[in-house]
Amino acid sequence: MPTAEHALALLFALARRIPWANSSMHRGYWRRWEYLGVEITGKTLGILGIGRIGTEVAKRARALGMEVMAFDPYVSSREVSKRGAKKVGWQEFLSKSDFLTLHAPLTLETKHLFGKKEFLEMKNSAIFVNTARGEIVEEKSLLEALSKKKIKAAGVDVYPEEPLSKNHLLRRYAKSHDNLIITPHIAASTHEAVGRASAFAGETLTEFFGWRVW
Repeated sequence: MPTAEHALALLFALARRIPWANSSMHRGYWRRWEYLGVEITGKTLGILGIGRIGTEVAKRARALGMEVMAFDPYVSSREVSKRGAKKVGWQEFLSKSDFLTLHAPLTLETKHLFGKKEFLEMKNSAIFVNTARGEIVEEKSLLEALSKKKIKAAGVDVYPEEPLSKNHLLRRYAKSHDNLIITPHIAASTHEAVGRASAFAGETLTEFFGWRVW
Protein backbone atom coordinates (compact mmCIF):
# COMPACT_ATOMS: atom_id res chain seq x y z
CA MET A 1 0.00 0.00 0.00
CA PRO A 2 2.18 2.88 -1.28
CA THR A 3 0.10 5.76 0.13
CA ALA A 4 0.22 4.30 3.64
CA GLU A 5 3.98 3.89 3.32
CA HIS A 6 4.45 7.46 2.06
CA ALA A 7 2.43 8.87 4.95
CA LEU A 8 4.65 7.02 7.39
CA ALA A 9 7.77 8.06 5.47
CA LEU A 10 6.76 11.70 5.93
CA LEU A 11 6.03 11.03 9.58
CA PHE A 12 9.50 9.54 10.11
CA ALA A 13 11.25 12.29 8.16
CA LEU A 14 9.53 14.98 10.20
CA ALA A 15 10.03 13.26 13.53
CA ARG A 16 13.77 12.81 12.93
CA ARG A 17 14.25 16.03 10.91
CA ILE A 18 15.97 14.07 8.16
CA PRO A 19 15.68 16.53 5.22
CA TRP A 20 17.29 19.37 7.15
CA ALA A 21 20.03 17.20 8.65
CA ASN A 22 20.82 15.95 5.14
CA SER A 23 20.93 19.50 3.79
CA SER A 24 23.25 20.52 6.60
CA MET A 25 25.63 17.68 5.79
CA HIS A 26 25.70 18.72 2.12
CA ARG A 27 26.74 22.19 3.24
CA GLY A 28 29.70 20.73 5.14
CA TYR A 29 28.36 21.00 8.70
CA TRP A 30 28.28 18.42 11.49
CA ARG A 31 25.51 19.67 13.77
CA ARG A 32 24.36 16.57 15.65
CA TRP A 33 22.59 18.34 18.49
CA GLU A 34 20.80 20.81 16.24
CA TYR A 35 18.69 18.01 14.77
CA LEU A 36 17.33 16.29 17.84
CA GLY A 37 14.30 14.27 16.82
CA VAL A 38 11.40 12.66 18.62
CA GLU A 39 10.66 8.96 18.94
CA ILE A 40 7.43 7.52 17.61
CA THR A 41 7.29 4.39 19.76
CA GLY A 42 4.76 4.89 22.53
CA LYS A 43 3.31 7.99 20.87
CA THR A 44 -0.31 8.37 19.74
CA LEU A 45 -1.18 8.41 16.06
CA GLY A 46 -4.53 9.86 15.06
CA ILE A 47 -5.94 8.69 11.72
CA LEU A 48 -8.69 10.62 9.96
CA GLY A 49 -10.59 8.01 7.97
CA ILE A 50 -10.10 4.33 8.77
CA GLY A 51 -10.87 2.98 5.30
CA ARG A 52 -8.54 0.86 3.18
CA ILE A 53 -5.51 3.16 3.40
CA GLY A 54 -6.14 4.25 6.98
CA THR A 55 -6.34 0.61 8.03
CA GLU A 56 -2.97 -0.10 6.41
CA VAL A 57 -1.47 2.88 8.24
CA ALA A 58 -2.91 1.61 11.53
CA LYS A 59 -1.45 -1.85 10.97
CA ARG A 60 2.03 -0.48 10.34
CA ALA A 61 1.85 2.05 13.18
CA ARG A 62 0.89 -0.62 15.72
CA ALA A 63 3.84 -2.71 14.56
CA LEU A 64 6.02 0.29 15.37
CA GLY A 65 4.69 0.43 18.91
CA MET A 66 2.35 3.38 18.48
CA GLU A 67 -1.02 3.85 20.12
CA VAL A 68 -3.53 4.28 17.30
CA MET A 69 -6.86 6.09 17.40
CA ALA A 70 -9.19 7.02 14.58
CA PHE A 71 -11.92 9.52 13.84
CA ASP A 72 -14.42 8.16 11.34
CA PRO A 73 -18.15 8.75 11.92
CA TYR A 74 -19.10 6.12 9.34
CA VAL A 75 -17.33 3.15 10.92
CA SER A 76 -18.51 1.54 14.16
CA SER A 77 -16.32 1.33 17.26
CA ARG A 78 -16.24 -2.46 16.91
CA GLU A 79 -15.10 -2.28 13.29
CA VAL A 80 -12.50 0.40 14.05
CA SER A 81 -11.12 -1.88 16.76
CA LYS A 82 -10.93 -4.76 14.27
CA ARG A 83 -8.92 -2.49 11.97
CA GLY A 84 -6.35 -1.83 14.67
CA ALA A 85 -7.42 1.47 16.20
CA LYS A 86 -9.56 2.97 18.94
CA LYS A 87 -12.51 5.07 17.81
CA VAL A 88 -12.56 8.53 19.41
CA GLY A 89 -14.54 11.75 19.15
CA TRP A 90 -13.37 14.82 17.29
CA GLN A 91 -12.06 16.79 20.27
CA GLU A 92 -10.10 13.84 21.65
CA PHE A 93 -8.73 13.16 18.19
CA LEU A 94 -7.38 16.69 17.88
CA SER A 95 -6.14 17.18 21.42
CA LYS A 96 -4.50 13.81 22.12
CA SER A 97 -2.77 12.95 18.84
CA ASP A 98 1.00 13.29 18.79
CA PHE A 99 0.86 12.62 15.06
CA LEU A 100 -2.15 13.13 12.76
CA THR A 101 -2.47 11.63 9.29
CA LEU A 102 -5.35 12.21 6.88
CA HIS A 103 -6.91 9.40 4.85
CA ALA A 104 -10.45 10.62 4.21
CA PRO A 105 -12.12 11.41 0.88
CA LEU A 106 -13.02 14.96 -0.10
CA THR A 107 -16.70 15.57 0.64
CA LEU A 108 -18.83 18.50 1.72
CA GLU A 109 -18.15 17.39 5.30
CA THR A 110 -14.38 17.16 4.95
CA LYS A 111 -13.69 20.24 2.79
CA HIS A 112 -11.63 22.68 4.90
CA LEU A 113 -12.14 20.41 7.90
CA PHE A 114 -8.78 21.57 9.23
CA GLY A 115 -8.63 25.31 9.73
CA LYS A 116 -7.36 27.79 12.31
CA LYS A 117 -9.62 26.51 15.10
CA GLU A 118 -8.62 22.88 14.61
CA PHE A 119 -4.90 23.60 14.57
CA LEU A 120 -5.24 25.61 17.78
CA GLU A 121 -6.79 22.58 19.48
CA MET A 122 -3.86 20.31 18.64
CA LYS A 123 -0.76 19.80 20.71
CA ASN A 124 2.04 22.29 20.07
CA SER A 125 4.22 19.21 19.53
CA ALA A 126 1.86 17.63 16.98
CA ILE A 127 3.14 16.48 13.59
CA PHE A 128 0.57 16.68 10.78
CA VAL A 129 0.59 14.67 7.52
CA ASN A 130 -1.77 14.98 4.54
CA THR A 131 -1.62 12.43 1.72
CA ALA A 132 -5.40 12.42 1.18
CA ARG A 133 -6.87 15.52 -0.53
CA GLY A 134 -5.54 19.06 -0.50
CA GLU A 135 -8.93 20.71 -0.01
CA ILE A 136 -9.38 19.05 3.40
CA VAL A 137 -6.89 21.56 4.82
CA GLU A 138 -6.99 25.36 4.69
CA GLU A 139 -3.45 26.04 3.53
CA LYS A 140 -3.16 29.52 5.05
CA SER A 141 -4.31 28.18 8.42
CA LEU A 142 -1.72 25.40 8.21
CA LEU A 143 1.06 27.88 7.45
CA GLU A 144 -0.06 30.11 10.30
CA ALA A 145 -0.03 27.15 12.69
CA LEU A 146 3.49 26.23 11.54
CA SER A 147 4.91 29.74 11.60
CA LYS A 148 3.46 30.50 15.05
CA LYS A 149 4.50 27.05 16.33
CA LYS A 150 0.94 26.03 17.14
CA ILE A 151 1.98 22.64 15.75
CA LYS A 152 5.49 21.25 15.40
CA ALA A 153 5.72 20.23 11.75
CA ALA A 154 3.78 19.08 8.69
CA GLY A 155 4.21 16.95 5.60
CA VAL A 156 2.01 17.62 2.57
CA ASP A 157 1.70 15.60 -0.65
CA VAL A 158 -1.63 16.89 -2.03
CA TYR A 159 -2.90 20.37 -2.90
CA PRO A 160 -6.16 22.11 -3.89
CA GLU A 161 -4.61 23.05 -7.24
CA GLU A 162 -1.99 20.90 -8.95
CA PRO A 163 0.67 21.21 -10.11
CA LEU A 164 1.79 23.62 -7.40
CA SER A 165 2.80 27.00 -8.85
CA LYS A 166 6.45 27.98 -8.55
CA ASN A 167 5.61 30.89 -6.26
CA HIS A 168 3.02 29.08 -4.14
CA LEU A 169 2.76 29.95 -0.43
CA LEU A 170 3.80 26.43 0.62
CA ARG A 171 6.88 26.49 -1.62
CA ARG A 172 7.94 29.89 -0.29
CA TYR A 173 7.47 28.81 3.32
CA ALA A 174 9.28 25.48 2.90
CA LYS A 175 12.33 27.21 1.41
CA SER A 176 13.00 29.20 4.55
CA HIS A 177 11.66 26.98 7.37
CA ASP A 178 12.61 23.59 8.75
CA ASN A 179 9.19 22.28 9.77
CA LEU A 180 7.45 21.65 6.45
CA ILE A 181 8.05 18.92 3.87
CA ILE A 182 6.21 19.15 0.55
CA THR A 183 6.20 16.39 -2.10
CA PRO A 184 4.62 16.48 -5.60
CA HIS A 185 1.65 14.11 -5.11
CA ILE A 186 3.81 10.98 -5.18
CA ALA A 187 2.24 8.95 -2.36
CA ALA A 188 0.91 6.31 -4.77
CA SER A 189 3.84 6.53 -7.19
CA THR A 190 5.90 3.36 -6.95
CA HIS A 191 7.14 0.92 -9.59
CA GLU A 192 4.99 -1.77 -8.01
CA ALA A 193 1.85 0.35 -7.98
CA VAL A 194 2.29 1.32 -11.64
CA GLY A 195 2.74 -2.35 -12.52
CA ARG A 196 -0.42 -3.34 -10.66
CA ALA A 197 -2.40 -0.55 -12.32
CA SER A 198 -1.22 -1.64 -15.78
CA ALA A 199 -2.11 -5.26 -15.09
CA PHE A 200 -5.54 -4.25 -13.80
CA ALA A 201 -6.21 -2.11 -16.87
CA GLY A 202 -5.26 -5.00 -19.14
CA GLU A 203 -7.46 -7.45 -17.25
CA THR A 204 -10.39 -5.02 -17.33
CA LEU A 205 -10.12 -4.52 -21.09
CA THR A 206 -9.81 -8.25 -21.63
CA GLU A 207 -12.94 -8.90 -19.59
CA PHE A 208 -14.92 -6.08 -21.22
CA PHE A 209 -14.18 -7.11 -24.80
CA GLY A 210 -14.22 -10.82 -24.09
CA TRP A 211 -10.70 -11.27 -25.44
CA ARG A 212 -8.86 -14.52 -25.02
CA VAL A 213 -5.38 -14.40 -23.60
CA TRP A 214 -3.32 -17.22 -25.05
